[in-house]
Amino acid sequence: MFGINLSESKTVLVSGGAGYVGSALVSRLLRDTNWNVKVFDNLMYGGDSLFQFFNFEKFSFVKGDLRKFELPKIVE
Repeated sequence: MFGINLSESKTVLVSGGAGYVGSALVSRLLRDTNWNVKVFDNLMYGGDSLFQFFNFEKFSFVKGDLRKFELPKIVE
């Protein structure tokens, strides 16, 4: 994946992670890396796609609208 060390511990933030593209990315990150994956989504269109990820220890979810939050508060 672009010369990135996938076994290295990192935390990534996926905004819109409940959507089609976002949930596909989250699935790939959880399956193929050792990274912590934090999803941020307002769930405007539902969040059923996220249920499959809640059993992953490295997955977390924050509900909210990115336009109304400061990024440092989200990634804490």
